[in-house]
Amino acid sequence: MSWFERIFRARGNGSQPAGEQRSAPGSLPPGAPQTRINPIDGAEMVLIPEGDFLMGDDKHTETLEAFYIYKNLVTVGQYGKFCEETGYRMPEAPGFNWNWYLKDHPIVNVCWDDAMEYCRWAGVALPTEAQWEKAARGTDGRRYPWGDDWDPTKCANSAHLDEAGPGTTVAVGRYTDSPYGLSDMAGNVWQWCADDTDGTGKCRVLKGASSFNIDEAGFRAAYRAWTEHGWKDANDGFRCVARAAILS
Repeated sequence: MSWFERIFRARGNGSQPAGEQRSAPGSLPPGAPQTRINPIDGAEMVLIPEGDFLMGDDKHTETLEAFYIYKNLVTVGQYGKFCEETGYRMPEAPGFNWNWYLKDHPIVNVCWDDAMEYCRWAGVALPTEAQWEKAARGTDGRRYPWGDDWDPTKCANSAHLDEAGPGTTVAVGRYTDSPYGLSDMAGNVWQWCADDTDGTGKCRVLKGASSFNIDEAGFRAAYRAWTEHGWKDANDGFRCVARAAILS
């Protein structure tokens, strides 16, 4: 049985927060591939290796097991497939992507609960804040995915006015900024994480800032935003993770 046959035999696997999908360290098969394709939504996933990294503005050490994370944000096209197969309703299209005609742009106007429903369908999960941050900044505690110095040309933001214009999304994959080769770990859209902020489940963490933002502080990998889980906005999208500690 293949890896994804194991992972996706029950699509309900994605209903568990990523932080609860844990196995014993060292169970990752030797020679595990650096990338995988999710056969359900076609997303490319990149392996983030097990080990320590520096997290937060204080750069404290955290340790994570290996995991796979989507190379790109979930797109309009992928979310549309989910809605077609499940009967789930597409969100309202923003003015800059009228009728969702830009299929390679990130899905937006989705709340945390919508993202979780997508994860259940695709057999994956939302990343924890720690998983997201390691994938964004690597292990060395850099401020931004590309390094310590702010560079508005490195991500989709309203300080860098190009042909897309301010206050719009851009196609996923245009800005490859993470040390692991991921795109849009700063800018384009804010990204929902699995974590809540106070243990009640009412407010959820968002990371990464968006193309609507101009303040460089918000694009730092350590920066944390949060809002109610039912909030929907043209700034907000998501990407997914899957376990890497799997049977050979």
